[in-house]
Amino acid sequence: MYRWLYIPVCKFAALIMKGINIQITAECDLRCPWCIEEESLCEHSGVISKQNLEHLMCDIIKDRYDMISLQGGEPLLYPEHLLEIITAIRKELPHTKIQILTNGTHLTEKLVTIFNDIKAHLVISLEAEGYKGIKFLINNAKEPEKILQNINALRSKQIRSVAKDITNFAQDAFMLHAIFPRSIIEVTPDFNQMVSYTESDIQGMKKEILKIKQKSHDVKNWLLIPRAFYWRCDIQSYKYLFAEDKIINDCPNKIPSGCAILTRSMPDGIYEKYRQAVKETLE
Repeated sequence: MYRWLYIPVCKFAALIMKGINIQITAECDLRCPWCIEEESLCEHSGVISKQNLEHLMCDIIKDRYDMISLQGGEPLLYPEHLLEIITAIRKELPHTKIQILTNGTHLTEKLVTIFNDIKAHLVISLEAEGYKGIKFLINNAKEPEKILQNINALRSKQIRSVAKDITNFAQDAFMLHAIFPRSIIEVTPDFNQMVSYTESDIQGMKKEILKIKQKSHDVKNWLLIPRAFYWRCDIQSYKYLFAEDKIINDCPNKIPSGCAILTRSMPDGIYEKYRQAVKETLE
C-alpha cells in the first residue's frame, strides 16, 4: 500500500527527491486482504525501540530526506510514539515533508489538530463499501460519531482506495469524493491482481475514468491514478524495516521512463497501456 507514496509530490517535479518510509510498528488492527505489507504484519509486536529510533534519527538527519513517511502496520496504534518521532523530525528537519499512512480508525479530534499544526499529510486507506468501507470505519473508529468530521478537518489528506476490480470503480470514487470533497481520491490497482491484467482490463479502467470525467468538470483536481508518469522516476526511495532494524533501497532498479515496480508487476506491455490510458483521460 505504500509504493505510491510520492506520486502527488513528484507529479509536477523533475528534480531528484529523497524519501524514506519508516515502519514504526508491524502491528495492525485490520487485516486487509490486498495489503502488500501482509508478510511483515503481526510477526513482531510493539513499536520501534528508543535505541533503534535514536540510530534511525541519526541516519535521517545525516541524509537530509525531502520526504518522510510514517507507516506500519498501523502507526496510530502508538500515537505518543508517533508524535515523539514527528517532533524529533520537525526539530532537526523543519522543511521536510511528513506523511502518515493510516486506516483512519484511530484518528481523533486531538490528533487532527496536531497533524494540522505540524503540516503533516495523511494518506487514509478507505473504501466506499465492503470490508474497509465507510460503515466499517464508523463502526470501528475511536470516535465514531466524529470520524468523518475528523477526516474532513484534516488540511492535507488523500483517500487511498484499492480497486479490487479495475474495470468498476467510478461509482465508489464519486461516493468518496462526495463525502470528502476537499481530499484527493487515489484509486490504486490491487497489487495482488495486476499480475493478471489484460488489455481488456485497461480499456475498462479507461472507461471508468471517462465516466467520472463526464460527471465532474474538475476531476483532474481530485482524482489520482498512481504511477502513470512518462518521465524517468528519479526519486531515491528508501524504507526502514521495523523487524530488521535496517534501511533498504525500496526501488533500486530504475527504468528510462515510468515506474519500474508496476512494469515488473504487470504482464509484458500492459503497464505501457496503463499509463497511456491515464494520459489520454487525465493529463
